[in-house]
Amino acid sequence: MIDQGIDPRDEKLKRLAELVAKQTETIRQEVTVSDAWAVYIEDRKKKMECPSFKGSPGSCPKGGPRCQTG
Repeated sequence: MIDQGIDPRDEKLKRLAELVAKQTETIRQEVTVSDAWAVYIEDRKKKMECPSFKGSPGSCPKGGPRCQTG
């Protein structure tokens, strides 16, 4: 490589970048919205206060009291 005027360090970085790009594209094509949503919800459960994540899905409280207008 050196005899050809190619720096082996640059060539290694170039190959590594190509490999990472290829792996990223493969993962991007394989992941579905459903998979990503499940991971997102699992991660956010610890931060959410809504009881729907802790028990039955219908137990999330409604909004505050209605305001009268007019």
